[in-house]
Amino acid sequence: MSSEANGARPATVGLLAAVTAVGLDLLVRPRLGPVLAPVSALLAALGAGLFVLLPPLEARQAPLRGLFSVAVLTALLAGLLQWVLGPPLAAAAIVLGAALTALLLFCTGALVLLAPPPWRRAAHGLALGALLVLALTPVWLAGWLDALSRWSSAIDALIALNPLTALAVAGQTDYLRMDWFYRHSPLGSLRFDYPRPMLLLVGYSLLALALGLALFRRRHRQPPLNRS
Repeated sequence: MSSEANGARPATVGLLAAVTAVGLDLLVRPRLGPVLAPVSALLAALGAGLFVLLPPLEARQAPLRGLFSVAVLTALLAGLLQWVLGPPLAAAAIVLGAALTALLLFCTGALVLLAPPPWRRAAHGLALGALLVLALTPVWLAGWLDALSRWSSAIDALIALNPLTALAVAGQTDYLRMDWFYRHSPLGSLRFDYPRPMLLLVGYSLLALALGLALFRRRHRQPPLNRS
């Protein structure tokens, strides 16, 4: 019973994540419009990873290996959705989008799992809220953007820190000059440069490595009796 049950649960969670990702993609893509269509699959895969794949890890004492598996599955979901349901993209763009989506998931999940187990559910909610706050920086910082535009590096840094930027750059989408952002933020009318894809890939990889090492070190600093 134990081996079969333990093997069935990850398979069931993985299937649920795949169904969730497809459903989110089909739901979100028509609302994003043709310009943001390449980002839809990445958002759907990231959502499935955050809401379906990540929560089961929160109760585990040694979640680093599980988090790596979740990131890999998220990358596979993103790549497959992009290839099957998304607009035609070069293979390199699909791989880049899948990698950045997985790195975003890994970094968010690592921050959640660094919290003590009793606080991980609250940390999960805070992490999701932080992603939303960062994604909407062009809107809630609208009143300060004109002043910040005196330093182009400040605007570029603000854009680079936005998680939507990683997905949009991978999907070759100029999301900040879309109608919605023009209506809610002056950022689209300012001069700025998106970060280069390789810079994002290296930056998120280094952050993921640092957070992964922090998880590993905290695990191995625990007394043996506390280890699973």
